[in-house]
Amino acid sequence: MNITEISKMKNLFEEFMKVYTQNPRAIILYGAGQGADWIINLLRTKDIDPTAIVDRVPGGG
Repeated sequence: MNITEISKMKNLFEEFMKVYTQNPRAIILYGAGQGADWIINLLRTKDIDPTAIVDRVPGGG
């Protein structure tokens, strides 16, 4: 994928923020795995704290 293709892609986080700001709800992350820290930090830049993180493996292993 080249930079032109990337620049034409939708920013799904911006789409999420449009919906979320109109109707804020509890945020539950599912299957975030090792990306959980990254997405939590991204959400916190918008003053959003996830309510829970759900992992299909007991204990998060």
